[in-house]
Amino acid sequence: MACTSPLAAATPSVIIVDRRVLLPERPTPRRELFLPCLDIIWKDLHYNRRLLFYANCPPSAVHQLQLSLSKCLVHYYPWCGRIAEHVEPPHRLFLDCNDAGVEFVEASVDVPMHTLAEDGFQMKPFFDHLCQNPDPHGERLFSAPLLSIQATTFSDGGLAVGVAHSHVVADGQSLWNFMVSWGECSRGMSPSIPPLHDRVQLAMYSLSQEENSCWSFVMQVKGEDDTGNPSVIQDQSGSVISKSSTSARGDMQEVESPNGLLQSNIGVMAPKLIVDRRVSDVEVLNRSEIPDSSKLLVGESATRSNELDLLVQFVFDLSASDVRKLKADAGEGFTSYEVICAHFWRTTTLARQAPVQSKTSFSVLANCRNHLRPPLSAAYFGNVISFSFALSTAGKVATDPLRVTAGYIHDLVLKLKNDIVSFMHHLETHGTSIVNDIRRARKGIKGHNVASSPRFSVYEVDFGWGKPRAVRSAKVAGEGELVFFGGRPEACPGDVEICTALPLGIMEQLLKDPLFLPKPTSKRLQMQG
Repeated sequence: MACTSPLAAATPSVIIVDRRVLLPERPTPRRELFLPCLDIIWKDLHYNRRLLFYANCPPSAVHQLQLSLSKCLVHYYPWCGRIAEHVEPPHRLFLDCNDAGVEFVEASVDVPMHTLAEDGFQMKPFFDHLCQNPDPHGERLFSAPLLSIQATTFSDGGLAVGVAHSHVVADGQSLWNFMVSWGECSRGMSPSIPPLHDRVQLAMYSLSQEENSCWSFVMQVKGEDDTGNPSVIQDQSGSVISKSSTSARGDMQEVESPNGLLQSNIGVMAPKLIVDRRVSDVEVLNRSEIPDSSKLLVGESATRSNELDLLVQFVFDLSASDVRKLKADAGEGFTSYEVICAHFWRTTTLARQAPVQSKTSFSVLANCRNHLRPPLSAAYFGNVISFSFALSTAGKVATDPLRVTAGYIHDLVLKLKNDIVSFMHHLETHGTSIVNDIRRARKGIKGHNVASSPRFSVYEVDFGWGKPRAVRSAKVAGEGELVFFGGRPEACPGDVEICTALPLGIMEQLLKDPLFLPKPTSKRLQMQG
C-alpha cells in the first residue's frame, strides 16, 4: 500500500512543553463520595482516552483551556479527588474529594493539522502520544489523577485536546456532559446541565436473593457434541444449565431456562440462557459462495503471515443513507445502533473465514438512567451502564439474516436495561470483579465490544473557536473494539464514525467486500504500535 501523505514518511515528534496540576478556581466541598457498585466495577479498566481536533485556534488557546478548566472543576469537583479505600471492613472504595487536582499537559507536534484533515483524520500511530495514558493499577489506583488533559498545538495553529479519565468517575454520558460544560465555561457561560453528585441514589441498602437470582453469568455455549446430542449451555463451573428443544419458529431453536422462559438461540451473559442451533460439519466461511445461497463450503482455514496478523487502527464513515439501508434490510423495530452492530458482526465474521463452529461474541453497553425507578436525571455524574455479551458461532452469525442478528443485539440491550437492578444486586452479592470475569470468559473468542455511543454530544464541545473538526479514540484498546461517534458537523444528520482495530488481513478483506457498507476516511491502514 503506497503512502503519499507526509505523515507516512516519519512519525511526527510530540514534545512535552509543560506538565502541571490544575485545581478548581475556588475550594470545593471536602467529602467522601460514595461509590455505587456500577462505579467500582471499572477500577481494573484502563483509562478512556479521546481526542478532539480543532483548527485555527488563537495563540492564547492553551491558557484559555487552563483557566476555563479550573472554572469548570468547581462544578465537576470529583475529578480533582482520588480513589480511596475505607480502613474498616469490607474496605469499600470511595472518592476522596480533596482538591488534589487534575493533570494538565501542554505539548507541540511538528506537523500541520491540515495534513490530517486531507486524510480524513484517519487514525495515526502518533495519536497515541496526543493523550496521556495513566496507569491505574496497583497502588497507582489510589494516587493517579482521575482526569488528565493534554493540549497539543500543531505547526499551523491547530490544536488537539486529549482527554484521559478514570471510568470509576464517569461513564460516557457523564464525560461528554462535562466536556460540553467545559466548553461553555470557556465561552464565559455557566454549565447548561449542572452535574448531580448524589451517588447514594444507587446504594443497595438491602440485597434481595430473588433479584440476585434474576441475573446470570453465562460463560459458554457449546455446539452439537460428538454424539449428535443437542447443544447445551454451561455455567462457570461446567454444570449443564439447559438443553435445546424443538421450536415452532422454524430455523430457530429455543431452550427452557430454569425460570421456565423460552429463549432464542444465542448465548448471552444476561438473565436469558440461550443456545445456538446446530451447524453443519463444514470448516470455513467463504464470502464468494454465501450472499445468495447462504451455504457453507468445506475448505482449509486461511493461513496468514505475521504481517496480516498485525492490528491496524482505522476509522470508517457510515452514512445516514447506508444506515437507512441497513434498517430497511433488518425490518421494523431496530435502532441504528442495533443494525450497525449486527452488520459489523456479520461482515467481520465472514472476513475472518473462521471455522463455522468457532465461537464469536459481541459485547454491548446500555445507558440505564431512564430504566431505574424513579429514573435518574441525564445530569447524574457517574456510571449508570450495564454490559454483557452475546455468544454464538461463526457459521450462524455469517448466515443468519440481518434481522436475526440485529434481534440478538436488540434483545440483549433490552434485557440489560430492564434488569439493571438485578445486575446491581448481583454485583453487590458476588463482588465487583465482573470486568475481569468477562475478559476471562471471552479469552480466545473473536468478536467485538462497543465502547461508546453515537448519541454522545462529542461535536458540541466548543471552547470558543468552533466545533471540533474530528473526534477520535487516541488508540483503540484492543482487537475488535468499536468506538462510535456521531458524524462531523459538516456531515448529514445520522452519519456515524467508527474507530476500530482489526488484523490487517481482516481489514483488507472488509475494504474489498462490496457488501460492507462503512467507507474508510482514507485507504491508508495504520499499523498499531
